[in-house]
Amino acid sequence: MSTQHENWHTPQIFLRSLLFNIYVRLTSFPIFILLMPFAFMGKEFTCTACRIWAANIIYSAKYIAGINYVIKGELPKTPLIIACKHQSAWETAIFHMICYQTAYVLKKELLYIPFFNVHVYFSKQIVVDRAAGASAIKNLIKQVRNRIATGRQVVIFPEGTRMPYGAAPNYKAGVAALYSSVDADIVPVALNSGKFWARNSFWKRPGTITLSILPAIEKGLTKQEFMQVLEARIEEECAVLAKQI
Repeated sequence: MSTQHENWHTPQIFLRSLLFNIYVRLTSFPIFILLMPFAFMGKEFTCTACRIWAANIIYSAKYIAGINYVIKGELPKTPLIIACKHQSAWETAIFHMICYQTAYVLKKELLYIPFFNVHVYFSKQIVVDRAAGASAIKNLIKQVRNRIATGRQVVIFPEGTRMPYGAAPNYKAGVAALYSSVDADIVPVALNSGKFWARNSFWKRPGTITLSILPAIEKGLTKQEFMQVLEARIEEECAVLAKQI
């Protein structure tokens, strides 16, 4: 399901997309650098730095590219695991704004980004080496247990990477390991961000992203049953959101 429709490939949207892309690239690294002292003032201050960076992304998307958002449902305030559909870079920022001291599950390769990696380390995000096989799962469980124990909310993208808008789902087993090994609710989250901010696309389509927070998945399921329920709930809600204008 492509979002590349000629009826919104207008000069105005081209200009807004261009300005947004330039703005984000010109401001992200200076923000990381200016907020560097936060990294040495403790986790709480570093998480605040992450929130400032995220606010820059979310509000520039709104006021430059015309991409607003609404939240459907309510996220509990307790420590939990958020299993979110991943369609664009937008959702890598939004949870820093709507959660307290969010801990994202990130791929190891992001540690190679200068200055950004310092904030990742000191804010105690969860970094996983996907090439490490079974040990990666054990490390993931250990880190998530630690973050939950300290009262944080963990965000994981069950498909592991951004998927093209409308692509067939490809859920990975890592989230099932968390379901069976971590004493925390798992809350599925659906969205339609890829409709407006498509994966690896220059174009940014004006409109309103809907972030839909679904009920936590019940306990006592097998890993296979859990994966079936998680995928069904997220994908069914994504299909509903896809029909919205």
